[in-house]
Amino acid sequence: MSKTLAQIRAQAYEAQSGRCYYCNLPMFLESVLQFAVSHRVSVGLALKLSCTAEHLVAKCEGGTDDASNIAAACYFCNTKRHARQVPLRVNEHRHLVRNRLNEGRWHAREVLAVAELVKLSARKQYR
Repeated sequence: MSKTLAQIRAQAYEAQSGRCYYCNLPMFLESVLQFAVSHRVSVGLALKLSCTAEHLVAKCEGGTDDASNIAAACYFCNTKRHARQVPLRVNEHRHLVRNRLNEGRWHAREVLAVAELVKLSARKQYR
């Protein structure tokens, strides 16, 4: 019995520790409200961090729903990649996203605050 795309997405989510393949921010699989509350963002902003199944090789280019071709990516990064006239290759898009994040120009400031909250809570855990 083959796995469904939702199962493969969940598997990728777990393998990536719940982080987006492109921006490395935390994502959610199930409860947008719980995610919004715990990360202190609006539901609207939290929805941008919903976990999606990103085809590393697009289906229109012959990619499959096989686990080796699926990464977990937030809705924002996934849709931005495919909104371009000619979508960038996976590594090019990842590089673009990381560069823009470093410049504070990718996600909304409120979403970037999620990353800061995660960093702070990680520091507290290791003290």
